[in-house]
Amino acid sequence: MTQTNENQRMVSEYASGLIRKGQGQSRLRNLLLEGAVSIFDQTVDAAYCEARRHRVRCYHTCK
Repeated sequence: MTQTNENQRMVSEYASGLIRKGQGQSRLRNLLLEGAVSIFDQTVDAAYCEARRHRVRCYHTCK
């Protein structure tokens, strides 16, 4: 592979990485906005927090 081809490949990989990163950031932004406008009608108390902790623990150990 010539130096020019190698440089083009590196630039292409770099650009692709930036595009993927931007798409991920856009998806995260959209998820945050969806959550911000959603209706949350549950009381956040000790039971709620414990249920969330259990869900997270199970997610990481039940796979």
